[in-house]
Amino acid sequence: MLEYRKARAEEAADILDFINYVFSQAHRPHDFKKFNPAMYGGDYPFWKEHYVAVRDGRIKATLSVSKRESDCAGVHLTRAHIGQVSVHPYERGEGHMKHLMRMADEDMAAAGYDYAELNGLRQRYQYFGYTQGNVRYMLDVTPTNIRHTLGEAAPRLIWQDGRLLDGEGVQHGTLNGGRLTLDDYSLAADACAAYLNATGADSLRLSVAPYETACLRAVGAFCENTTLQTTMQYRVYHFDRVLLAGLGLRAAAGLLPDGEATLNVEGEAWHMVCKDGKATVEPGDPAAAPMLTKMQAQDLMFSPLSRALYPDMPAEWFPISL
Repeated sequence: MLEYRKARAEEAADILDFINYVFSQAHRPHDFKKFNPAMYGGDYPFWKEHYVAVRDGRIKATLSVSKRESDCAGVHLTRAHIGQVSVHPYERGEGHMKHLMRMADEDMAAAGYDYAELNGLRQRYQYFGYTQGNVRYMLDVTPTNIRHTLGEAAPRLIWQDGRLLDGEGVQHGTLNGGRLTLDDYSLAADACAAYLNATGADSLRLSVAPYETACLRAVGAFCENTTLQTTMQYRVYHFDRVLLAGLGLRAAAGLLPDGEATLNVEGEAWHMVCKDGKATVEPGDPAAAPMLTKMQAQDLMFSPLSRALYPDMPAEWFPISL
């Protein structure tokens, strides 16, 4: 018998064994207790977040949906992060993931999520309504960059477990997972030097959103290479809230010129206005703009090619990043 459903408490150990097996076969040895200890390493009931395909009592496919929340430019967004998408090698092509993704999508929409996010191949998840997005600048910093920037001066910071501390132990920011935050970005080179010295790495790649202009200016002055890339895939459920958050972040950074436009998403329209550095998004007239599919609207919002794809939209408004 084959069934598609939410996982059960007694299946927790089997889920962990299953995802370790599938990911180890497809990529490299995986141990999700070590890779994601917050979810799999303790007493957290991770099985509640998993959807499973079960045949004759054995798991054949699974994915997880984790609730995450963030505040973006005064907009509180609730998103679903989809992970551990895995199918047993002998069961591929049976349509298990189509069933599980459909179940998850229905539940996320009913639960009121603003959007869902995941990582993976574009064409694989395009079938499920996901669009590449979350544009980030990738800034590569090498010891040579630091040597020519700081000269003979010793770094004014030390890196310790992701924290950036001065000589008296006062924290001035964090550097973790490629994300740098500082209370004073004149310390950017010192922060990068502290990380490279502490870890012995031969380079550091920073991921910086377009609206993080202070960080971009500081690190861009000395980094080796700069590239622009998408880092996530999105499916939007509430276009108005996601638009308001993304445009608001750009507006707060001074990246949103004054203007107005209407976005018509399959007959539901949103009128967007930017004035004096503030963005608003209100219900609009569908007749005021050509109708786009949800996928087209998501491309407009998130694609780094949005200006070329939709030149009638106000310049510099898109892509948005969250």
